Amino acid sequence: MDIPHTISGLRKAGLTQAQIGSAVGLKQTSISDMEAGKAGIKRPSYAVVSGLQQLARDYGVTTERAAELAVAQSAVSSPAPVPTS
Repeated sequence: MDIPHTISGLRKAGLTQAQIGSAVGLKQTSISDMEAGKAGIKRPSYAVVSGLQQLARDYGVTTERAAELAVAQSAVSSPAPVPTS
């Protein structure tokens, strides 16, 4: 799970850092640090990761940046069909 990407996606879906924090049992400042990818923050607990995954499912947010890139790349690399007569 790409935590900064997931939190950013949840924020784009309309949630605030405070709302995300409340849902997973953390303070807004911790969510801010996690979204920023600040070095030195401790690894989140299973409950926090699980909560973020559930929020992502509820709001239709991807939890992996690679998943978005793969979809975008397949759309670009798929050539348009050539009409045949």
